[in-house]
Formats: sequence, C-alpha cells, structure tokens
Amino acid sequence: MRLHHIAFAIKEKNLSKYIDIFTKRGGMIFDEGMCEEFNTYCMFITTGNCMIELIFDGKKGKLIRKYLRKHKEGSVHHIAYESKFKGGVEGALEGMRIKFNDLKLNGGILIEDVDFDE
Repeated sequence: MRLHHIAFAIKEKNLSKYIDIFTKRGGMIFDEGMCEEFNTYCMFITTGNCMIELIFDGKKGKLIRKYLRKHKEGSVHHIAYESKFKGGVEGALEGMRIKFNDLKLNGGILIEDVDFDE
C-alpha cells in the first residue's frame, strides 16, 4: 500500500492561492478533472513521493460546501492510498477508480482507495 495523495477541501474562488502554496514549494500541477460521481473538481499537484489534491464543488455540487460548514477551508478532507480492489466509481483522472472507506472503521479519518486501469 502506497500513499497516493492528501486532499484538501477548498473554495473554488481561492484555487490560485492554494496552487501557489504548493508550487512555491516545488510542486507542479500534474492533472485535473471532474469526479462526476461526487460533482467535485479535483486538481492534482506533484510534490515528490505523494500528490496533493485540491478539491472543490462543481457547478451543481454541494459536498465540499457542506464539508466546509464544519471544517476550516484548506483542512485535510481525506488521504488516499493506491491499492487493488474491485468495484468503486470513476475518479477524476482518466483510468482512475476510487472507493471511500467507512469513517467509523478508520477512527473518523476519511480514507480513499485509488486504483488505475492497466
């Protein structure tokens, strides 16, 4: 199991601020896309051994807005590990499948499994 990314919940209007935070430390924008299942926009930034994911709601989304009512903007939303699994839903990147694990089983930490089609 390998750490794939750490995701931060942000507001779309502040995207450039958060891109600057990570690119000033040597990160580079890797890819971006819409996760249709959750109507969230995702931007991935490489940072060496692990990626950073900046997530915010798409036009009709409310998942992140709801999350930000309880948590500060820029807080960690979830951590993701690369793992092999069956099922899941299409992720934000081409060939990516994702599956979120039950918070109750992880001490309140939202953990996502990520797999890529071969």
